[in-house]
Amino acid sequence: MKNNSIKTLFVAALALAFTACMNLEPIDPNTTQMNNENSDQIIDALYAKLYVSFVQTGQTGGGGDADIISNDEGYSGFFRTLNVLNEFPTDAGWWTWRNDDGCSDLLMISWNPANGFVSKLYNRLNYAVTMSNHFLDLTEGTTDPEMIHKRAEIRFIRAINYYHLMDMFGNVPFTATVSTSNPEQIDRASLYEWLIDEIENGHNGKTYINHKTGEPLTSYKVTGDADHGFLQDLYAKGGTTIYRITKPAAYMLLARIYLNAEVYTGTPQWAKAEEAATKVIEDFPTLHPVYAQIFMGDNDVVAREEMVLLAAQDGYAIRSWAGSQSTIGATRNTNMNHCGTSDNNWGCWRSSPELIAKFGNFQGKTPAEIIALGGAYDEFDMPAIAGDDRAMFCAQNVNPNDGTLNTKGFAGLVPDNGAGFDSCWAICKWTNLYSTEFDASLHPLNDGHAAPQHDSKFVDTDVPIMRAAEAFLTRAEARYRQGKSEALDDINTVRNRAHATPLPAITDDEMLDEWLREFYYEGRRRIDLIRWGQFVGPTATRHWEGRGATGTGKMKSYTTKDAWNTDVAPLDDHWKLYPIPEQDVNNNPNVLQNPGY
Repeated sequence: MKNNSIKTLFVAALALAFTACMNLEPIDPNTTQMNNENSDQIIDALYAKLYVSFVQTGQTGGGGDADIISNDEGYSGFFRTLNVLNEFPTDAGWWTWRNDDGCSDLLMISWNPANGFVSKLYNRLNYAVTMSNHFLDLTEGTTDPEMIHKRAEIRFIRAINYYHLMDMFGNVPFTATVSTSNPEQIDRASLYEWLIDEIENGHNGKTYINHKTGEPLTSYKVTGDADHGFLQDLYAKGGTTIYRITKPAAYMLLARIYLNAEVYTGTPQWAKAEEAATKVIEDFPTLHPVYAQIFMGDNDVVAREEMVLLAAQDGYAIRSWAGSQSTIGATRNTNMNHCGTSDNNWGCWRSSPELIAKFGNFQGKTPAEIIALGGAYDEFDMPAIAGDDRAMFCAQNVNPNDGTLNTKGFAGLVPDNGAGFDSCWAICKWTNLYSTEFDASLHPLNDGHAAPQHDSKFVDTDVPIMRAAEAFLTRAEARYRQGKSEALDDINTVRNRAHATPLPAITDDEMLDEWLREFYYEGRRRIDLIRWGQFVGPTATRHWEGRGATGTGKMKSYTTKDAWNTDVAPLDDHWKLYPIPEQDVNNNPNVLQNPGY
């Protein structure tokens, strides 16, 4: 198809340009080792690499020549590490291989500065910042119109990485140019202001505060086009390929920042969050009507009206263990229904009972009642049983290997390492099957059709980094917080797409749970729980599998199937931030560790 050709040619060209032009050994994120013989080639290569780094982890597709020092390259990618650190400590599910480099501590909210996954995300984000700075240094002062667009895109990529550093780590080392000096640590509230200025206002006349000294940063200088926000230099929607960053993505990032402003600065900005989300909705006024297609192998073709920012995956041209390969493979084993890839046997990430209980007809029911209602259905029938198209869970299916029934339990057991994948229903939201392989009722066709996938193992499913539903829910929450009745229209727009019963009114719990129903296993749950005071601290009133557990079998979802566990473990506020990895604190005297670590 024409659109698939555009995807393949665009992404493959970028990836090949990078590998052909650069000679990067695995690097520490604070240093960039480059061959500067041809700056034009390096500029093209950096531009390519920064785009593919949303999902790729090195210079060899599928793993090899890793970007950063890591004991497992596949775990070191942008999208995958965000999923790990934003989903594992929450009610969104359970990772069964909990001995993987500190997973157990993440699941139970008991990590420390030596946690391997904390370092992986921190290094990945800083790696992208370093490459972005290098690109911007090399293209400083350009008057070429296309390069001005590209600079804006790279400023966006730098900004979204700094956004996640601010959200995850708070006060972080900060630099806007490549330097061999130890960076100063910017105050979290100042990084919030810098991000808004970087997107919209520019930095002329602005100062930003050093967290350690309380004084203005001494090393930061406004350079080049930083006198204005990068928003004005981006293409409008439709002005370029769907794989490049456009103005709606900038407004979506702005909306994310404003929605969480109270967390970052102590002062809410609901009206500004509403305004920025409205800007996105102006360009994306309707949601893609079929929720399941957003996560299929041809989602770039059939669901593009949902995609504000899309990271490309292609089984032939762009392979990675850190994009949708992980979200598909980790949620399957070989006893389950076919999902469009032979890499379907990880058996790692499954639902929690608390996640399932948030959907439609399962709400307000005991574990026993949920089992009786949905325990005999697979991911193709479960949405109708739940009364919500987003409830793509498998409780029971016909084993494709021998025709027997493959039945999963429904228990939040806090199992031992390597156990428990089948102890609760499987998450089947992500797939490498194409929309053309389903009938009108979203059941797979069994017609002997030729497989449309580009590879039998590596997947084609693109990763939505930003999608339109986020704008509608952001505006719904921002309006609800301001007491505006229009909030109900926005949240029901999202629910109507899922054929879920419209809400007659919004409550705090419904607003928070709608974020989970729409975005589970997309790498954001922790952020929403923190914003609503339900992650840790004295305001938290929710329990979920493993929250605050001290070992196997502790803090289960329930003890008897007739009642949920309501024992909420007291957890200190300091868990809202991850620690700065100990190596950075030890090596950089400008950095103070976060409180509680």
